[in-house]
Amino acid sequence: MSALWAFSGAFRRYVGAVGADRVQADAQRLALGEVVAVPEPQPGLSRQDLVIALRYCRKRAFATMALAEQLFGGPEVTFTYATACAEAWVRVAFDHAASKAASSQQPGKSCPFAVIALGKLGAGELNPSSDVDLLVLYATDEPQGWPLRVPPQVFYGRMTQDAVALLSEVTPDGFCLRVDLDLRPEGKAGTLVNSVDALVNYYERFGTALDRMAWTRARPVGGDLDLGQAAILALEPFVWPRSITGGALASLAQVLGRLRATAVPGRTTLDLKLHRGGIRDVELTVAAYQLLHGGRFAELRSTATLAVIEALGRLGLMDPGEVGTLDRAYRFLRRLEHLVQYREDVRTHAVEQGHMEGLARLLEVSAEGLASRMRETTWAVAAIADRLFGLAGGGKDLSLLLDESASDLERTTAARNVGFMDPEAAIARIGRLREGPVTLVGQGGFDRAVVAAACKSPDPDLAIAFFCRLAWSRGAGTLLDLCRRQPQVLEALARVSGTSPSIAAAFQRDLSLALEHAVLGFRGALPRWEEL
Repeated sequence: MSALWAFSGAFRRYVGAVGADRVQADAQRLALGEVVAVPEPQPGLSRQDLVIALRYCRKRAFATMALAEQLFGGPEVTFTYATACAEAWVRVAFDHAASKAASSQQPGKSCPFAVIALGKLGAGELNPSSDVDLLVLYATDEPQGWPLRVPPQVFYGRMTQDAVALLSEVTPDGFCLRVDLDLRPEGKAGTLVNSVDALVNYYERFGTALDRMAWTRARPVGGDLDLGQAAILALEPFVWPRSITGGALASLAQVLGRLRATAVPGRTTLDLKLHRGGIRDVELTVAAYQLLHGGRFAELRSTATLAVIEALGRLGLMDPGEVGTLDRAYRFLRRLEHLVQYREDVRTHAVEQGHMEGLARLLEVSAEGLASRMRETTWAVAAIADRLFGLAGGGKDLSLLLDESASDLERTTAARNVGFMDPEAAIARIGRLREGPVTLVGQGGFDRAVVAAACKSPDPDLAIAFFCRLAWSRGAGTLLDLCRRQPQVLEALARVSGTSPSIAAAFQRDLSLALEHAVLGFRGALPRWEEL
């Protein structure tokens, strides 16, 4: 407990608010696998008192989970307890909002509503400080015997707003749950609530692979649970078709590329969620296997990531080594994610360099050992995801070269291994390439693709120097965008610029010449070596 007390300011504050004896007793029982009651507000409270009670309950649960996970040594205890707590509080908030809005007219009898959990709450793998993704639906737009003047959509929309405020509103006592309703049809632009028929019609007409992925994690958690389950069953033909087109996998690959691009590693932080080989890589890889095979194998329709990984191995759909890699990686990365959130109760996924010693003490390893395991884990996951989605690979050396959190010695060694004769200059150029006015970083991992292409050229040093200058050149956006969309153009441009300094210089002086060659000379059959 002492290491957690020293590491987590939020733990110290919340223990002070709810009492150390209560937290310690509940945490010990939870770590032993015993059933611990979820802290819930007493029934019949006024709205003001309910707001206070919900926030007290969360502080108690947060402190209990933090200590229990430290005693247990794995993220599963938080998955289970955080999910149970969130479900209970969602039910309390929506029941209170519904009873307040309906008074004595009981519209739920003629047109019930349901609350669907998506994301990590739906998966039963909630973080201590994560948002909860909810979707609210009601039975029908034309109920028989509807007792109110306003239609169901208006009534349940107001009810939802009130329930969300009960949970999410920040008061002097904090908040209970951050609620995200953006996974509903049309996102923020869509209506707040929908009837079951409207929901099904929307997804049948406009649903995407990302919508399918979201609904693989759907579970009813509030309102009429039978109605919620009926809606999930009605969407089964959409979520779990017998076959999936290649476009679905391509859509997920694009999403993964964009997410990775927002988390370029720095020397002081590592984004556990979005970094290449991070948590999102695992989740999207698992979701892709679910979408590809879930229509034929009901065992893959679990909402829980770890359960699906296990099922993939049992069904022989994934290499046993990869199954083990993903399982271990997900548990390890989620454990780290929980610890950084337990530190100050902030929705973050970033491991700060200044916190490595504290994290290492909690995990009972050295800071160097923790850093090494983080790198090995993300490399292993990235290799699996890259192979599945057809993203730019390059192996561990390329990953290490691009990882700004690695040591100078590790990066220079990696640069030599991938073919750079002047590793220090190559590392500096990669840094400038990422920082250029024509940025390559925010384009779906394009910086990695550029470096990988340069490494394949006759002279990687010459090629990376060309792309570095290109990233800082006015008017280069069109050419770089073409390279991003057409990998064969990128590779051919790297090949030419890495073959002849004079050609690279000519391209640099006249970007229209490079663009003309890219459009006319590189599309279709690429130049042969003897033609260069």
